[in-house]
Amino acid sequence: MKPLLTKLVALLAGSWRYRWQGLALAWVICLTGWFVVWSMPDRYAVQAKIYINTDTVLGPLMRGLTVPSDQEQQVAIMLKSMTTRPNLEQIIHLVKPGAAKMSSAEMEKAVAELNANIQMSAQGVKNLFSIGYIDNNSAYAEAVTQPLLSILVDSNVGDKRNDIQGARTFIDAKIAEYEVQLREAEARRANFKAANLDALTAGGGAGGIDAANNELITARNELGAAEVTLSALKAQLAGVPPTIASDQLPALGDKATGGATDPLVRLRQAEQALIDLRTNYTDDYPEVVATKHLIAELQKQVTARENSNKIATPSNSVGVPNPVYTDLRAKIANAAVSEAVLQRRIAVAQAKLENAKRNAVQMMAVSNKYNDLDRDYNILAANYAELVKGREAARMSQSMSDQQQSISFRIIEPPKRTEFPVAPPRKVLNTMVLLAGLGAGIGLALLLSILAGRFTTSDELAEYFSLPLLGVVTVGPNAAAQRKEKLAITLVASGFVTLVVLYGGVMLILNTSIYTKLGI
Repeated sequence: MKPLLTKLVALLAGSWRYRWQGLALAWVICLTGWFVVWSMPDRYAVQAKIYINTDTVLGPLMRGLTVPSDQEQQVAIMLKSMTTRPNLEQIIHLVKPGAAKMSSAEMEKAVAELNANIQMSAQGVKNLFSIGYIDNNSAYAEAVTQPLLSILVDSNVGDKRNDIQGARTFIDAKIAEYEVQLREAEARRANFKAANLDALTAGGGAGGIDAANNELITARNELGAAEVTLSALKAQLAGVPPTIASDQLPALGDKATGGATDPLVRLRQAEQALIDLRTNYTDDYPEVVATKHLIAELQKQVTARENSNKIATPSNSVGVPNPVYTDLRAKIANAAVSEAVLQRRIAVAQAKLENAKRNAVQMMAVSNKYNDLDRDYNILAANYAELVKGREAARMSQSMSDQQQSISFRIIEPPKRTEFPVAPPRKVLNTMVLLAGLGAGIGLALLLSILAGRFTTSDELAEYFSLPLLGVVTVGPNAAAQRKEKLAITLVASGFVTLVVLYGGVMLILNTSIYTKLGI
C-alpha cells in the first residue's frame, strides 16, 4: 500500500510542473464546448396521443358467428404501414409546397429525414400510443404530425370489407363445386343401394351364421340321442323271443280278477319298463338296477311255474306272437323314422350354414363398397357444411363491419405546437463539457509528467537504478521561492474557480432564456 501511495504522490508532484498547460487545455475545451452547445439549433417535438379501441360491444356477442381476426396484429401492421415510403412522400407533398419539383435524390433525402424524425411509442396502457415528430421548427413538426394521424385513421377504412368480400366470392365458388360433387355422390349411393338391395337389407352376417350353426349342433345332438335309443332298442329286441307258448299268456279270467298278479304278466311289464328306463338312463341308475332285480325274481317265478306245469300235465300249447317283441319292433320303427328325420334336419341345417357363410361374405363385400361410397359422401357433406357455415360467418362479419367498425380511433391528445425545445439537452451537455475540460487538463498534466522522465522523489531514483542511495541534498527555505509558489497556487486555483463560475453563468443564462420562452 505504501509504495503505491508513494508513486501517486510522486506523480501528482510531477504533474504540478505542467499545471499551466493543463489549465489552458481545460479553458480551451470548456469555452469551445460551451460555444458549440450554445450554437446547436433547438429541436421541438410535437406529439399526439391516440387510443386504438379493439374491444367492441358486438365482438363478444358475435363470437363463433363471425370470422375471428387478430386485431392486435392489425394494429401493429397499421402502425408499421404508416411510415411506408408512399405515405411519407404523401406527407412531404402536403407540408412542402415545392415537393413536386424535387429530384429523386432530394425526395430520397427528404423521406429518410422524415422517417428518422418520426417518433412512435406505446404509453404503457393497452392500445394507447404516442405519435409525433421532432424538427427545428415547431410549426413544421405540427404540420407533419397531423397527416400522420390522418393516414393511421384512414388505413382501417374499407380493408376488412374488401377482404370479406373476396372470401365470400371464393367460398361461393367452392360451395357450387361441392354441390355438384354431392349430387354425383348421392346418385352413386342410390344406384349401388338399388343394385344390392337384397345384400344390404337381408338379415344375416354373423347372426345368421350363429343361428344356422346352433340349429346344426342341436340336430346333431338329437341324432346322437336317437341313435343311442335305437341301439338300445335293438339290443333289447335281440333278447326277446318273437313268439311264446299260448299257455304262457294270461287267462281272461285272470285279467278280470287281477291278472296283474300273474308272474308272467308282471315279467313282461317289468321288461317293458326296463326298456323305457334304458332309453333315458344308464345301467347304474338306481331305478334301472331295481328293475333288473325285479325282472330276475319274476323270471325265477315264471320258470318255477313252467316246471311245475310240465310235471303236472303234458304240454299241448301252440306258439303265439310275443306282445313285448311286437312292441319293441314298433318302437324300433319309430326310432328309425326319427333318425331319418334328424338326418334330414342335419342336411338342411348344413345347407343353411353354408348359404349363410356365402351370404355373409357377399354382404361384407357389398357393405365395404357401400361404406366407401358413404365415407366419400360424408366427407363431401362435412366440407360442404363447413363452407356454408363459413359463408354465413363471412356474411355476418360483413354486416357487423357495415354496422360498426371493429377498430376505432380516439385522439386523446391532439398535436400541439410547443415553445420549449426537447433537444439538445444543453444543461447536461454543458455539465459534460465542464467535466471533460477539467479531466482533460488534469490528464494532460499527468501525461506530460510521465513523459518527462524526471525523478521527483529519492525512492524513484533508487528504484530506477537499483543502487543504494547514499544521501539527498535539499534546498533550504527561500522566501522568494515560497512567494512564487503561493502565487502559482493562487493563480491555478483562481483559473479553475473562474472556469466553474463561468459554467454557472452559462447555466444561469440558459435558464433565463428558458423562463423567457415560457413567459415566467
